[in-house]
Amino acid sequence: MVKKRGSRRYKARVSHTRLKYNRGSSSKYIKKQIKKKIKRIKIKNFGHKHIKQIHKQFIFKKNKLKHKIFRYKVIKKSPIKHSRKHQIIREHKVIREHPVRKITKRGIKKKINSKTRLVIGSRWSTLLHELKNIFITILIILTLFLGGIGILGMLILKKSLSEIIIFGAISMAGLIIEIIFFVQSTWGYNFKTGTKYETSTKKVSFLKNYLKKIHFPKLSIPKAESQKQVESKKVSKNDINLGAYETEIDAVYRLVKEKKNIPLQDIVSKFKVTEAIVQEWVRILEEHKLVIVHYPTFGSPTLKLFEESKTNLENIEKKSEKK
Repeated sequence: MVKKRGSRRYKARVSHTRLKYNRGSSSKYIKKQIKKKIKRIKIKNFGHKHIKQIHKQFIFKKNKLKHKIFRYKVIKKSPIKHSRKHQIIREHKVIREHPVRKITKRGIKKKINSKTRLVIGSRWSTLLHELKNIFITILIILTLFLGGIGILGMLILKKSLSEIIIFGAISMAGLIIEIIFFVQSTWGYNFKTGTKYETSTKKVSFLKNYLKKIHFPKLSIPKAESQKQVESKKVSKNDINLGAYETEIDAVYRLVKEKKNIPLQDIVSKFKVTEAIVQEWVRILEEHKLVIVHYPTFGSPTLKLFEESKTNLENIEKKSEKK
């Protein structure tokens, strides 16, 4: 059915296009309709809509093939149209999925179930990964150690509370950053995306096997054989109880018999006397050949029984003669 030029629908259509592009004086007709707010324009397949609503809510397009009506589209957020390659970062390479296309309608998003390919790391990449983990652990230990020493030093030097708080905050921030890097490198958890990627289980720990073969020498202080056989033992308060017919010198001799090796500082602290008095007691015991004072290379002098020390010296002389 051909529409006549004099019909109201045709006038509304043509005048609307002229109003859009500011052409002609026929826009007066639509302006009158807007003021009255009574008459409505009928658009095919979409029902009655007021002119103001059409201007605000819809976007008009002209149908070039059929010179009949205007069509509109609802403004919505358009979903992703193009295909993308989802990237997953591993230790040394970038693993890519096959390109997946989203077949969606307007305003509807569908989930994509995709399977990732796993690539096993090379020999050098695993070794570098282990070296990175060791380096981060050393940094964490150093920050803890130096932070504790720094806070103790500031307390000893009697610094202000604000300076101690600032130093503690800086050390804690550094420690948190190091822990984040440690978690990312060991367990593969990414804090930005909140995802955990799988690592290859066929890794060979070359560095650990290499470190096991190395034998680190133990630092030890040379000691005499007599000192190795008998170790010094501390004195307790219960050992100091004097008997009915027992003096303090007798108590010291009894303790040496029981413990077999006692430092002089323990006697001074437990008996609560001066060093001069303890030296007099030791001199009396040495005159009667009951005790010998041993002066080691490191530490305080110790008391030993005369008989045991004599037998140890005789054994050392016999061994030297045999050699």
